[in-house]
Amino acid sequence: MSVRPAESDDADRVTKVVESAMTASYSLSPREIENVAGEKFGAESVEEKIDADDVELLVAESDEDGVVVGVAEGEREDDRGVVRWLFVDPERRGRGHGTDLFERTAEGLRDRGAEDVRAVALSANREGGEFFERFGFEQVDEREVDIGGESVYEHVFAPEDAATEQSDADEDVEFPDDGTVTTDDGEFHVDREEHRSGTDGPFFTVYTDEDGDERYGYYCGSCGSIDTTMDEMERVECLDCGNVDKPDGSEQYDDGYL
Repeated sequence: MSVRPAESDDADRVTKVVESAMTASYSLSPREIENVAGEKFGAESVEEKIDADDVELLVAESDEDGVVVGVAEGEREDDRGVVRWLFVDPERRGRGHGTDLFERTAEGLRDRGAEDVRAVALSANREGGEFFERFGFEQVDEREVDIGGESVYEHVFAPEDAATEQSDADEDVEFPDDGTVTTDDGEFHVDREEHRSGTDGPFFTVYTDEDGDERYGYYCGSCGSIDTTMDEMERVECLDCGNVDKPDGSEQYDDGYL
C-alpha cells in the first residue's frame, strides 16, 4: 500500500470510497450520505482541493491492484492543521490504511506550516472518536456545521496536552461566592459538585431550593448565566454565550477502521 497526493483521475473512485465508508460507519440516512459525498468529494470539489495551497488531500493505493482504497483530507488554518476527513473502503480495512493516511496527513500539514494538528469527526461517525484516541487525541469541543444543506454536529479532537489545557480553562470560572444566583424569577441555588463539561466552561446544576430537591436548570460556568436550554438529545446550551455541553463520546470501536 502506498499513500500519495490525490489526482484528478481519482475523483470517481474517491467518491465511491467515501459513500461506502460512510454507509458502513455513519449513523446517517442515504440522502445525508449522498449530500456529504457529493458536496465534499464530488469531481469538482476534489479538483479544487488538489489545487488549494492550504489543503492536503491524500489517497491510499493498494499495491495489489493499484485501486484507491482510502482518502484523507487536511487543511491548514493559520498556525493550526485540521484533519477533516478520513475514509477507508470497508472491504480493505484492518490493513493499516487509516493509520498511514492519518499520519501522512498530519505530517503534510506540519510541512505546510501548521504548529499543531487537530482532527474532526461528525458525531454520526460511530468509529472516528476512538480511532483518534489511538493517537493520543481527546475530544475538546463539539460544534454545529452545515453540510449539503444539512445541520450536523462534529466533534473536535486534540492531543492530550491541548485537551488538558481545555480542562484547566474549564476550572477557571466565575462561581457565585454564596452558591446562589438571583434573577427576576427569584433566588436559585447552584450545586458546585454537580456539573457537566462544556465547550467554553462547565455547566453546574441549578435548584430552586437549598436542599436540591427540585432542579431548575443549569448555571453556565463560561458567562454566569442560568438562561440555558436542553434539546431532545439532552444537550445543554447557554442562550447567552453559546456554550454547549460536551458528550462523553463513547462509541463502539471497530478496529477495522485502522
